[in-house]
Amino acid sequence: MNRIKTTQRRVKQRTTLQKKRRDAYVKCTQAWKDCAKENKTELWTIYAKNHRITTNRKGTVTLTGWNWFVKINIYRIYNNLEPILTPPND
Repeated sequence: MNRIKTTQRRVKQRTTLQKKRRDAYVKCTQAWKDCAKENKTELWTIYAKNHRITTNRKGTVTLTGWNWFVKINIYRIYNNLEPILTPPND
Protein backbone atom coordinates (compact mmCIF):
# COMPACT_ATOMS: atom_id res chain seq x y z
CA MET A 1 0.00 0.00 0.00
CA ASN A 2 1.37 3.39 -0.98
CA ARG A 3 1.20 5.97 1.69
CA ILE A 4 1.43 9.65 1.04
CA LYS A 5 3.85 11.32 3.33
CA THR A 6 2.45 14.35 5.05
CA THR A 7 4.19 16.78 7.23
CA GLN A 8 2.43 18.07 10.24
CA ARG A 9 2.03 21.79 10.32
CA ARG A 10 2.77 23.64 13.44
CA VAL A 11 -0.14 25.95 14.22
CA LYS A 12 1.09 29.26 15.50
CA GLN A 13 -1.03 30.66 18.28
CA ARG A 14 -2.15 34.26 18.07
CA THR A 15 -0.81 36.64 20.65
CA THR A 16 -3.20 38.51 22.93
CA LEU A 17 -2.48 41.72 21.03
CA GLN A 18 -3.23 40.08 17.66
CA LYS A 19 -6.50 38.72 19.03
CA LYS A 20 -7.49 42.13 20.40
CA ARG A 21 -6.76 43.81 17.05
CA ARG A 22 -8.68 41.15 15.13
CA ASP A 23 -11.64 41.45 17.50
CA ALA A 24 -11.64 45.23 16.98
CA TYR A 25 -11.70 44.74 13.20
CA VAL A 26 -14.58 42.26 13.44
CA LYS A 27 -16.54 44.69 15.63
CA CYS A 28 -15.78 47.48 13.16
CA THR A 29 -17.21 45.36 10.35
CA GLN A 30 -20.32 44.69 12.43
CA ALA A 31 -20.67 48.44 13.11
CA TRP A 32 -20.46 49.10 9.34
CA LYS A 33 -23.33 46.65 8.82
CA ASP A 34 -25.31 48.56 11.46
CA CYS A 35 -24.46 51.73 9.58
CA ALA A 36 -25.79 50.17 6.38
CA LYS A 37 -29.04 49.19 8.13
CA GLU A 38 -29.51 52.85 9.08
CA ASN A 39 -28.69 53.96 5.50
CA LYS A 40 -25.66 55.98 6.62
CA THR A 41 -23.05 54.43 4.33
CA GLU A 42 -23.79 57.04 1.66
CA LEU A 43 -22.92 59.76 4.19
CA TRP A 44 -19.51 58.12 4.64
CA THR A 45 -19.03 58.03 0.86
CA ILE A 46 -19.79 61.76 0.62
CA TYR A 47 -17.43 62.41 3.55
CA ALA A 48 -14.70 60.45 1.77
CA LYS A 49 -15.12 62.43 -1.45
CA ASN A 50 -14.80 65.70 0.47
CA HIS A 51 -11.78 64.63 2.57
CA ARG A 52 -8.81 63.59 0.49
CA ILE A 53 -5.57 62.54 2.15
CA THR A 54 -1.95 62.93 1.10
CA THR A 55 0.40 59.96 1.12
CA ASN A 56 4.13 59.79 0.56
CA ARG A 57 3.90 57.34 -2.32
CA LYS A 58 0.76 58.30 -4.21
CA GLY A 59 0.28 61.96 -3.39
CA THR A 60 -3.33 63.02 -2.82
CA VAL A 61 -5.82 60.14 -2.81
CA THR A 62 -9.51 59.67 -2.09
CA LEU A 63 -10.41 56.92 0.36
CA THR A 64 -13.71 55.07 0.23
CA GLY A 65 -16.44 55.58 2.79
CA TRP A 66 -15.54 52.19 4.28
CA ASN A 67 -11.87 53.20 4.57
CA TRP A 68 -12.78 56.38 6.44
CA PHE A 69 -15.18 54.48 8.68
CA VAL A 70 -12.44 52.05 9.65
CA LYS A 71 -9.81 54.80 9.97
CA ILE A 72 -11.98 56.68 12.48
CA ASN A 73 -13.62 53.81 14.33
CA ILE A 74 -11.02 51.04 14.61
CA TYR A 75 -9.11 52.88 17.35
CA ARG A 76 -12.32 53.80 19.15
CA ILE A 77 -13.44 50.17 19.20
CA TYR A 78 -9.92 48.98 20.13
CA ASN A 79 -10.06 51.31 23.16
CA ASN A 80 -13.56 50.12 24.16
CA LEU A 81 -15.38 53.23 22.93
CA GLU A 82 -18.57 53.17 20.89
CA PRO A 83 -18.15 53.52 17.12
CA ILE A 84 -19.37 56.65 15.37
CA LEU A 85 -22.00 55.65 12.81
CA THR A 86 -22.39 59.13 11.31
CA PRO A 87 -19.32 60.82 9.80
CA PRO A 88 -17.88 63.80 11.71
CA ASN A 89 -19.03 67.30 10.90
CA ASP A 90 -16.50 69.59 9.27
